[in-house]
Amino acid sequence: MEMRVSQVFTGPYAGQFLAAARFPDWETCGKAMQAMSTDAEYQSILAEVHQVGELHGRSIVVSLDL
Repeated sequence: MEMRVSQVFTGPYAGQFLAAARFPDWETCGKAMQAMSTDAEYQSILAEVHQVGELHGRSIVVSLDL
Protein backbone atom coordinates (compact mmCIF):
# COMPACT_ATOMS: atom_id res chain seq x y z
CA MET A 1 0.00 0.00 0.00
CA GLU A 2 1.13 3.52 -0.76
CA MET A 3 -0.14 6.42 1.37
CA ARG A 4 0.05 10.10 0.38
CA VAL A 5 -1.16 13.34 1.92
CA SER A 6 -1.25 16.42 -0.30
CA GLN A 7 -2.60 19.94 -0.15
CA VAL A 8 -4.92 21.31 -2.83
CA PHE A 9 -3.69 24.64 -4.26
CA THR A 10 -6.33 25.56 -6.86
CA GLY A 11 -10.07 25.30 -7.42
CA PRO A 12 -12.97 25.05 -4.98
CA TYR A 13 -11.01 22.84 -2.55
CA ALA A 14 -7.91 25.08 -2.35
CA GLY A 15 -6.30 24.98 1.10
CA GLN A 16 -7.73 21.59 1.97
CA PHE A 17 -5.73 18.40 2.37
CA LEU A 18 -6.20 15.22 0.40
CA ALA A 19 -5.22 11.82 1.80
CA ALA A 20 -4.92 8.96 -0.67
CA ALA A 21 -4.21 5.27 -0.20
CA ARG A 22 -3.12 3.28 -3.24
CA PHE A 23 -3.38 -0.51 -3.34
CA PRO A 24 -1.86 -2.83 -5.95
CA ASP A 25 -5.10 -4.83 -6.36
CA TRP A 26 -8.66 -5.26 -5.06
CA GLU A 27 -7.74 -8.18 -2.80
CA THR A 28 -5.14 -6.12 -0.94
CA CYS A 29 -7.58 -3.23 -0.66
CA GLY A 30 -10.29 -5.46 0.80
CA LYS A 31 -7.92 -7.05 3.32
CA ALA A 32 -6.67 -3.62 4.41
CA MET A 33 -10.20 -2.24 4.84
CA GLN A 34 -11.21 -5.28 6.89
CA ALA A 35 -8.12 -5.03 9.08
CA MET A 36 -8.58 -1.28 9.68
CA SER A 37 -12.24 -1.71 10.62
CA THR A 38 -11.31 -4.04 13.48
CA ASP A 39 -7.97 -2.52 14.59
CA ALA A 40 -8.29 -0.65 17.91
CA GLU A 41 -5.19 1.50 17.34
CA TYR A 42 -6.40 2.59 13.90
CA GLN A 43 -9.85 3.41 15.28
CA SER A 44 -8.25 5.51 18.04
CA ILE A 45 -6.13 7.45 15.52
CA LEU A 46 -9.19 7.96 13.31
CA ALA A 47 -11.15 9.36 16.28
CA GLU A 48 -8.34 11.86 16.95
CA VAL A 49 -8.28 12.92 13.30
CA HIS A 50 -12.03 13.50 13.34
CA GLN A 51 -11.62 15.90 16.27
CA VAL A 52 -9.53 18.29 14.15
CA GLY A 53 -10.75 17.52 10.63
CA GLU A 54 -13.85 16.70 8.64
CA LEU A 55 -14.35 14.09 5.94
CA HIS A 56 -15.88 15.74 2.86
CA GLY A 57 -16.08 12.73 0.61
CA ARG A 58 -14.61 9.49 -0.62
CA SER A 59 -13.80 8.36 -4.12
CA ILE A 60 -12.61 5.12 -5.63
CA VAL A 61 -10.43 5.71 -8.67
CA VAL A 62 -9.42 2.80 -10.86
CA SER A 63 -6.50 3.40 -13.19
CA LEU A 64 -4.40 1.55 -15.69
CA ASP A 65 -0.67 1.99 -16.15
CA LEU A 66 -0.07 2.26 -19.87
